[in-house]
Amino acid sequence: MPPETPAVVASPPGSPVGLTRLRAVLDVVTRFDLALALCGIAFGAQSLLYPFGRDQATHGYIGREWLAGRLPFVSTFDIKTPGIFFAHMTAFFLFGDHMWGIRVLDLFGCVLPVGVLAAYAVTPRGERPRPGLIGFGVLAANLLTFGPFDFWNTAQCESFCSVFALAAMTSSVRGSSRAALASGVRVGLFATLAVLFKPPTAFSALAAYGVLLWALARQQDDRRATLRSALLATAGCAVGAALPLALMFGYFGAKGALPAMHEVLVVIARQYVVGGSYVNGVLQGLQSTTWGITNFNATFIVVANALPVLAYRARARGDRHTVLLCGAAAAGLVAGVLTVVIQLKFFTYHWVAMVGLLVFAVTALARELDDRLRASGGVVAMKGPLAVLVLLQLVGAAQGARGLQVAKRALYLARTGDRAPLDQMWTLPNFYAWTDSRAVGMWVRDHAAPDDRLAVRGFEPQIYFAANKRYDGRFFWSTFLTEKRFSAGRDRLSQEDFASFKAAPPRWVVALTYEHTGVNAAETYERLGYVRREETDSFTVLERPAAPTFRDQTSW
Repeated sequence: MPPETPAVVASPPGSPVGLTRLRAVLDVVTRFDLALALCGIAFGAQSLLYPFGRDQATHGYIGREWLAGRLPFVSTFDIKTPGIFFAHMTAFFLFGDHMWGIRVLDLFGCVLPVGVLAAYAVTPRGERPRPGLIGFGVLAANLLTFGPFDFWNTAQCESFCSVFALAAMTSSVRGSSRAALASGVRVGLFATLAVLFKPPTAFSALAAYGVLLWALARQQDDRRATLRSALLATAGCAVGAALPLALMFGYFGAKGALPAMHEVLVVIARQYVVGGSYVNGVLQGLQSTTWGITNFNATFIVVANALPVLAYRARARGDRHTVLLCGAAAAGLVAGVLTVVIQLKFFTYHWVAMVGLLVFAVTALARELDDRLRASGGVVAMKGPLAVLVLLQLVGAAQGARGLQVAKRALYLARTGDRAPLDQMWTLPNFYAWTDSRAVGMWVRDHAAPDDRLAVRGFEPQIYFAANKRYDGRFFWSTFLTEKRFSAGRDRLSQEDFASFKAAPPRWVVALTYEHTGVNAAETYERLGYVRREETDSFTVLERPAAPTFRDQTSW
């Protein structure tokens, strides 16, 4: 028989609800939990040294400008929904103008809660997680995030999708027919928050809704009560979903930003979706899907094969709760894969959106394995599942080696002050010139006045942070001014940016050394009178003359 788990102890009268719940969580954290969680956080702490990739820099720039009063979509441009911009704005508000702020939110606001939520998701309502389960969840969350995914693929929209999708699923499996409306509100709220970070996570929202109806139905004895619970839960989901949507549209509507929001998120984003596919044909799609699954080492494959076996055995012995967990975990994994596939791009970071649901599945299997080992008189306190988890991660030796390299080079930086070896880890040959980006940004910072403006061309927004500068135009990156497949209205957008540039010419421009025509080329700005001041293999810095020469030019 599974071990008994202590029931939740009532809090003293008059205790605040938030404090009561926090105390309840802390009460079940054992030393073993704490040790496992600290091991996980220590592994994830490598991310605090990560710089921005292009995506994080784009989102970060918009978040920083939003904090300064410049609205997304109106004053800055990206086709992401506002959730990730709000996250970066929060990071800058809390921690200042640093690249590591979003990494703190990623580690402690996304990955750590995933582990805790997974432990509660697999624990029956009214019980506390068994000793070691929370620590196991936190360790698993860190290993499955910072093992497969490096600096480029973490602290993205998908990190927040991961935690909110799991929060919705946790609310579903722990839903109560006696509080069907409240259960629905929680599911709708968390699922919609995930969607506001990345709309394709609607698949996870549907999975959570289906699991909620299932969880409520198994608590009822007759059809009428089942139907009533389902209707209340559905109404609750609608209310929960409406809350963040009303807040978002109300805010941007009050600011007069809805037309710009529609242009970016509907008109331009639609063209990006249509023209931005990175796979051709079913075979290439299957290959990309297989690669994404195997990027989790053996974990995904083992879990996907173990869940049906566990569900069959649980059903045979009449364990309805475990059957529900297996069904919810399977639904979550399918939804996670569909979230990636529907985008037809298969970027590595897209898979982060399903990490929370994968950790949930892993933790459910770990709990069952612990039950079986305890029943047979074997190892206890989650030690068996822990050993299996670690062995699965050892399959990806290169991922662990990356963490060791980060630690080694960080210690070298602390000892010598030389950051070159660490910076070299973030330079991806022929793709991302982090070392050049930082060098050029620091050069501009050293030579510019505090209020000087900078225009960085291409898709290299990380330079703004190295230089501590901003651009007055909406298109602080220029991909949508050059890529016809991404933007059917490219010519119109080019005219808009040129007019903005002409109205307030920035003192500094960083162009791409290897391009020689168009908006990204240094030669384009030399024709306006700009003068080359610094050059690297990737970037050229130009300075504005006293009077730029625009003649009758109206577009790039």
